[in-house]
Amino acid sequence: MSKLIINKLTYTIITQDDMKYGATIPFKNGLNIIYGPNSVGKTSIITGIIYGLGAEKGLGIFKTIQNPFKPEFYNSIDGKNIKTSYLLLEISNGEKTVTIFRYIKGDELHLAAVKNCSADEFFKTEEVTKLIVSGEGVFSENGFQNFLFNFIGLKQVELPTYDNKLSKLYFENILPLFFVEQRAGWSQIQARQVTRYNIKDVKKVAFEYVFGLDRFNLHLTVIKVKELETRIKKFKDELYQKEENLLIIANAEKSEDIPIVNTNSIGKTSIYDYIKYLQEKYKAESEFINQLSSQNKEYEESNEKLRDSLKTLDYQYRKASEKVEKISIEISGYESYIDRITANKYK
Repeated sequence: MSKLIINKLTYTIITQDDMKYGATIPFKNGLNIIYGPNSVGKTSIITGIIYGLGAEKGLGIFKTIQNPFKPEFYNSIDGKNIKTSYLLLEISNGEKTVTIFRYIKGDELHLAAVKNCSADEFFKTEEVTKLIVSGEGVFSENGFQNFLFNFIGLKQVELPTYDNKLSKLYFENILPLFFVEQRAGWSQIQARQVTRYNIKDVKKVAFEYVFGLDRFNLHLTVIKVKELETRIKKFKDELYQKEENLLIIANAEKSEDIPIVNTNSIGKTSIYDYIKYLQEKYKAESEFINQLSSQNKEYEESNEKLRDSLKTLDYQYRKASEKVEKISIEISGYESYIDRITANKYK
């Protein structure tokens, strides 16, 4: 069962002269009513709870340089400049108690420190977990929203967006169901909803999600169906446009929703019969090409054998030529020798 109980809120403000200001607001089990005249701190209590839960985007705060508190928390108090200020928010899920520390003025405004203890024991224990409150990674393993959803027992869900993507449902989308910022007015149950995540029908789905209505899943299904219908319509329009282009290129016409083309090869016929004809033609020409390739392969093999034979004959011819040349030289030598013998005989 999802449960979030606020036990205690503590403010601490330290000025440049090391003077300390602060307040502690305890809460009791059951219904707590905060009342009083203007400027006594009612809004500051609500703002502290929201800030402690890392949901200041619900107050329109989207940058760390912005501050949802009054100047007495981060600028000056009693005419003294503030050096640092922070809050402690003690919460429970009915079984476990933790305390959240966040700087109002100080370092690491994008982080929150969490300890498994009461607010009174926070500075007496060493073990602390620092979690990302703002920016990228709030739903990561070290993200504050990941911790908060798990601690409260809320299921993390992804919702369709208007740009056909998915977005997590953030805590600041749930918060407006429990808090209406005073300046935003009371014109409806959710006077200020964070729309920056572009979630479709975010007010409706946040309401259905928090109250565990069966319609939440139905709503998601309806959104997805609408998204699919939009995509189908888009695809149909694209197919229609492609069909129109095809009819123009092929100089074709439609008869009973079947494109009729006028071809040089088989005359007027349906596009399906023409495609079948082209497939058969392609198959026949492929087989013919394969036959030519086979014949060409045989021709190449024959040429290769012939080239090998010519190389062998050329080699034999060169060897024979060399022998003939040697014999011719020997014969020429013998002829010269005979001529000399003949000449000497007569002498």
